[in-house]
Amino acid sequence: GSIPTGYSVIPDATEPSGYRMVPIAGGPEDTTKEDALNQEGKDRSGSIVTQDIEKALSIISENSMWTTGLGAVLKSVPATQAKSLDGLLTTIKANIGFDRLQQMRDASKTGGALGAINKSEMDLLQAVMGNLDQSLSAPDLIRNLERVNSVYLDIIHGPNANATAQTPANDISDADFLKELGLE
Repeated sequence: GSIPTGYSVIPDATEPSGYRMVPIAGGPEDTTKEDALNQEGKDRSGSIVTQDIEKALSIISENSMWTTGLGAVLKSVPATQAKSLDGLLTTIKANIGFDRLQQMRDASKTGGALGAINKSEMDLLQAVMGNLDQSLSAPDLIRNLERVNSVYLDIIHGPNANATAQTPANDISDADFLKELGLE
């Protein structure tokens, strides 16, 4: 057969023919640089999300009574930890929504996927990994943040790279959680 433009043939013992086609380095079919730039963007975005999750978890563990559940009403009060947590959760949710939208566009044959989306559709995209509403109980919000963190660590470092990380507080009750924080 013929070799397509932009490719060369190299010996490969694993192939039935003994050869395989590869893109010519620097040629029109070589996506190495583009792939590296895309990965760099994913790493940067993922790092922002994981740093914000870490900070949000810290705020919750230090001030759960004043930042989550009923304490979430303080998110409109400037210079409070509840306000800081609200901002972090907004950033995390925005990144989730845009990342999910990009995944759908990448998977679309036309690249359009959803086209223009409204606020309620974006809210649904943002909730795809779990509810990050500040009015949740602290254990529920922590559980959902840890789930999102795990997904982003997999994106950055590869699947299961964070297996040695701290075990999420998946089954901790609200009472046990408050006891751990010394609030009960």
